[in-house]
Amino acid sequence: MRIEYGERRVLPFQGIDAKQQYRVFEDIGMIAGMEGVSVVHALDLAGARRMAKVLGVGGLFFKTKDSAALKEWYARVLGLEIGDWGVFFTPDMVKDAPGSGTVFSPFSADSDYFSPSDKEFMFNLIVDDMDGMLERAKAEGVEPVSRQEESYGRFAHIIDLEGRKIELWQPKPMPEQT
Repeated sequence: MRIEYGERRVLPFQGIDAKQQYRVFEDIGMIAGMEGVSVVHALDLAGARRMAKVLGVGGLFFKTKDSAALKEWYARVLGLEIGDWGVFFTPDMVKDAPGSGTVFSPFSADSDYFSPSDKEFMFNLIVDDMDGMLERAKAEGVEPVSRQEESYGRFAHIIDLEGRKIELWQPKPMPEQT
């Protein structure tokens, strides 16, 4: 039998019920154009499940001693208007910041990168104008504790009202991969 290009045929698998066969065929790409059929990929054969994966950071939630004061500080110093549910960042908000992304990175327990904060975590917030953001913070009495320039962006560190270190990051486009 010859299968024409673009034609798909459902072939029964012995011992696999109809619902399971349907899932299998959803995940199998078939190419025909020769004498026979080639399986391009099979992710769900014979009941094997596709591995789930994390797609990104969906939120950052933390406790605070005084949420009203902290929300006011973030609004005043960083321009973050935090509602009752928080702030919702969407991908289109960073579309004009090539090289930006979300980093999930465990640090060694003895790292001093979060210093002078004694907290176990640090926020990294993407900014569009580092100089403008630091001017805004300075006008509110907040000075950076450090600054650095890297091939992938400019960084400045400030400390929030409760001692958490915040890394401000103005991304630069990533170098071309060769």
